[in-house]
Amino acid sequence: MMESIFLNFNSVNVLVVGDVMLDRYCYGIVNSVANDAPVPILNVKDIKDIPGGAANVAMNVNSLGAKVRLIGLIGDDEHGQILKRLLNDAKISYNFITLKSFSTITKFRILSQDQQLIRLDFESELNNNINNLIFDYVIKFLSCYDVLIISDYGKGTLVDIDIIVNAAKKKNIPVLIDPKGSDFIRYKGATVLTPNIIEFESVVGKCVDDAQIFTKGIKLLNDLDLYGLLITRSEHGMTLLRNGKNPLNFSSTADKVYDVTGAGDTVIAVLATSFASGYSLERSCYLSNLAAGIIVGKFRTSSINLLELLNNVMSGIDNNFNIVDINYLKYLVNLSRKQKEKIVMIYGVFNVLHVNHINFIIKASSIGDRLIVAVNNGYSINKLSNKDSLIQTLKDRMFLLSSLKYIDWIVSFKDNNLNFIIKEILPDFLIKYDNFSENEFIADEQILSYGIKILNFNIKQNIITNYSV
Repeated sequence: MMESIFLNFNSVNVLVVGDVMLDRYCYGIVNSVANDAPVPILNVKDIKDIPGGAANVAMNVNSLGAKVRLIGLIGDDEHGQILKRLLNDAKISYNFITLKSFSTITKFRILSQDQQLIRLDFESELNNNINNLIFDYVIKFLSCYDVLIISDYGKGTLVDIDIIVNAAKKKNIPVLIDPKGSDFIRYKGATVLTPNIIEFESVVGKCVDDAQIFTKGIKLLNDLDLYGLLITRSEHGMTLLRNGKNPLNFSSTADKVYDVTGAGDTVIAVLATSFASGYSLERSCYLSNLAAGIIVGKFRTSSINLLELLNNVMSGIDNNFNIVDINYLKYLVNLSRKQKEKIVMIYGVFNVLHVNHINFIIKASSIGDRLIVAVNNGYSINKLSNKDSLIQTLKDRMFLLSSLKYIDWIVSFKDNNLNFIIKEILPDFLIKYDNFSENEFIADEQILSYGIKILNFNIKQNIITNYSV
């Protein structure tokens, strides 16, 4: 069992300012072509709205458990109201300047069978006078926050960024910026800049190899008086540059890349939140790189949650990261419940793991979102038989179970503390194995009194049914 790793950002306060927008996705199926023009006809099945841009940064910070406030600009229109409703649903604080002459920035993506057909952008020109209003909001709240994120999409919300950066520096508040365009001088004095490789090369010129990235990066770092420069490099991962230190490369951890939309938002959200919590910049970049690997494996604009991030941290340290003790299990389950996930629990000896066990585990995992397997240490079995009747040790049995992708967490128990574990975890479902003699260790009436639903796995029929006490 590996050492438990706790990530807790509940005490971190993050202020986000930048270009807020609405990401709208229209899903459908193309199965015909129009008669009046050679264009496909999309049979619309669903439309989904998601906060985008700086609003997506705020959503990511919120999902990590930190407190966040968002400052930005919207239009006096339906899309602006939708954006506010989505943020209210997520319990995110915001201060928006609403302009009647401005349309809420909206990116409307039309998709068929997960393939994007076209993107429609709704934007309008901004009056530069609004920058004073943005600055007033930043000054009003800045002292209450541990870190400032500036999310610049180049849409006009942020004009005099240098004024905001200087105000934060005077208060010793770190400023992390996701930049845009080729004029980086306006970001001078920021704590960390997070350009992608295309944005970086638009400023310093084409880099033919890592050596040029390092050399030109350090020059940019000095020219802009930065504490750190984090360059995101797509399939090549990330590179962190700091004065007086060797370049630090982070290899990409993505298994598959489905959609890079909003990946930069996730990177800066995790980077700023972890840095503000007290982690070193290097450690914060490591977490950001893991988060990026997760988010590009999702389709459409998405947020990272703390449990996803933690699982990736643990799996990178130990292949048997899902073998945990009761205290760490409680922590993980609590994170899961914050995501409104359903918890399923099964128990047994699993000596030796066989096909019925596998069927049991697969069926159980389909009932909820997270599956816990409690493994009997086998003490009573050996004691009752007056001999060593177990073929495998507890460690071996748990090791084999840890290799199954259907299982989220594995915990061991003694006969007399199974009820204790159930009471501590309070799973939504407890599933019994109908040919399993250890049912005597479970007080069904007591479990039902906790609000836990008990189900039964029928071996012969390979199905899970309601359990009758």
